[in-house]
Amino acid sequence: MSLKKRRYRKYGENPLSYFFEHFEEYEGMSRSEFERFDPGLSAALRKHDQLDEAIPENLNEEFRGYPNSLEYFLDHEELHDLGRGGLFGLDESLYRSMLRDGTLGIAISEVDEDKSEAGRKGGMTVPLTQSQLKEIVDSYDSYDHNPSEAAKHLDYTAARIRNVWKSVGLESIGRGNWQRSIFSK
Repeated sequence: MSLKKRRYRKYGENPLSYFFEHFEEYEGMSRSEFERFDPGLSAALRKHDQLDEAIPENLNEEFRGYPNSLEYFLDHEELHDLGRGGLFGLDESLYRSMLRDGTLGIAISEVDEDKSEAGRKGGMTVPLTQSQLKEIVDSYDSYDHNPSEAAKHLDYTAARIRNVWKSVGLESIGRGNWQRSIFSK
């Protein structure tokens, strides 16, 4: 069914039922793709608070056959030399998925710093390997959940360590968690 054939659709109080009746048209779309494809239905679902049921926004959800968007990025070496703007231009869906999951900062540096971790080249960060990600995650308890302390002993910035911990659901102390850092000792 073409969108041009649908001049006016009446959803009543349940646009979600319409969504599922025509699911084959929307299957596999991200929220942004769905919004561009059918803005009227998207707005109705949002208005009736049913968008989450139609298109769930799950962190670290499967992405193009990979466990998550970071895994997809790491497996495609042609993407590693891109900056944020380049990735956005080449693959907006991947960019937005990584941004939503909190993994964009792990894969591509946000800023160019003089005193940054090893591997920084011309303002871009080389993506972390699985063993590097494991090293950072495994350091969580060793440094009392403190990314600044971990950065003193590991070859990564505190911001990158914090982002990796956050991406796997670990809460860090310091920087916004001052109460926890004061009272955790």
